[in-house]
Amino acid sequence: MADEQTTEEKAASSEPSIVVWLAILGVLTLIAGGTGAGLGLLITPEPAAVAEQEEDKAETEEEEKPEYSAGEQVTMLPPIITNLVSPRGTYIRLEGAVVFSSVPEGGTELLVSKITDDILSVLHTMTLAQIEGASGLQHLREDLSARAAIRSDGLAKEIVLHSLVVE
Repeated sequence: MADEQTTEEKAASSEPSIVVWLAILGVLTLIAGGTGAGLGLLITPEPAAVAEQEEDKAETEEEEKPEYSAGEQVTMLPPIITNLVSPRGTYIRLEGAVVFSSVPEGGTELLVSKITDDILSVLHTMTLAQIEGASGLQHLREDLSARAAIRSDGLAKEIVLHSLVVE
């Protein structure tokens, strides 16, 4: 019986207590937290470098902006509403403006109505998949600008889209 008690005492004393396990867990947690904080500080760029990048980005954006001359004229288009080919029952509403490089002879009313009619016929033949996403919108804008330039014999510089709603 005495032998049993001594073996139980030896077994109990050889197992680490819960306090030791909690201490080990705490030390490992501190090491992991310190490592994460150190890596975070190494990865984060310095504020001066970020400010320089933002200034460079602002300068390039200013250079890319198109500049219009004083002789150019912006004329609003009437809202254009039509249905799309696919899917059935889908309608599109487009609002925009035409930028003319110079004032056309006889005013802009007749030319704007011809451009509006041309845009209406283009939109009527399109599907929703053709105008989805940023690239689809860019292609639509380029197509409409090219058609307006052809219709106006080069007087229309571009079409500016204000809103495009598909229902």
